[in-house]
Amino acid sequence: MTLANIKSFVLEKKSVGVDSEGRIIFEPNLRGEPYYVFDSASGAPVGIAPKVAKRKTFVVQRKIEGRTFRDSLGSVAEFLQEKDGVEKARAAAAKIGTEIRTQQINPSVVARKQSAAELTLGQAFAAYREHLTTRETKRANEATLKVFDRCVKRFDDWNDRKIRMIDIDELVERCKARQKVAATANEQEFRQTYNRTTHAARKWVFPAINKPSKAGHYVDAKDLLEQIRDMAGIPALTRHDLRRSFGTVLEALEAPASISKRFMNHDQSETHNRYTQAEWERMKGWMERIEQAILTKGPNVWNSLKPLEKSPLPAGDLPAVPADKPRTGRPRREYLVCFVVHCPRF
Repeated sequence: MTLANIKSFVLEKKSVGVDSEGRIIFEPNLRGEPYYVFDSASGAPVGIAPKVAKRKTFVVQRKIEGRTFRDSLGSVAEFLQEKDGVEKARAAAAKIGTEIRTQQINPSVVARKQSAAELTLGQAFAAYREHLTTRETKRANEATLKVFDRCVKRFDDWNDRKIRMIDIDELVERCKARQKVAATANEQEFRQTYNRTTHAARKWVFPAINKPSKAGHYVDAKDLLEQIRDMAGIPALTRHDLRRSFGTVLEALEAPASISKRFMNHDQSETHNRYTQAEWERMKGWMERIEQAILTKGPNVWNSLKPLEKSPLPAGDLPAVPADKPRTGRPRREYLVCFVVHCPRF
């Protein structure tokens, strides 16, 4: 595999082989799915391949005793900035491939877990505060940082504690003592600390529940919608129903026609692939208004997900989650329910 070969791989066309003269044969990639092109050059380590997607990356894949291990080596563009980038990618693949073969582990996953295991609460707070102040879009304002800093100060005696050693029950008991004294502040402090302790090692926002999941995260809405229907007592619910409900919220908020068309993708004649900074800020502002209008219909949901600077809503006890209905035949895979549907039980 040469530098020219790698540059010729694009998502729109898929490599399917080589002709008698050694030239790569391409076919249209009609479904636009990412694909791998494994390096068959003499001396190349087993399993190295560029993954061709919107962003090309080098990966190494090994199959050990029926189990497939795959690890990312990094961006193709970064490797190819150097003249010997392909050779460096092969060297990295050989090293990681050896670790996979001898230890039967994914080195990146292990490294991430080890890093998270040694992370202290103080370090997690500091990292998140830096994110709030340096992220490219909508950096935290002074009021938000003031609330966050107050939460951090409340737990300054836990700064040196490793996150893996913090028990959630211990956190709950600590916060219960101040529940009647400063309910709002206490709720904010609990939420910030809980998020830092539970999300430190999480790679995905909505990780898969089932261990065999290849993607590692939620990918399909069909089972989710079925679970939501059962929990909410709604006889029928489709994704198009959710789309229409979104449109109804837009109307209720009296969103401008230009905003509604953009969100509903009705403005086909003026569709833009990119927004200016001013347009993007306006779209985000309206999306936040829509999100808050939906979440406030369910006080318990709002109180769990609201921004720090927003006040909690009076809420009753959380509804009981009904037991799963018995199923016959092949069991279905379970996914994390990450959609929220408003119903009277909230």
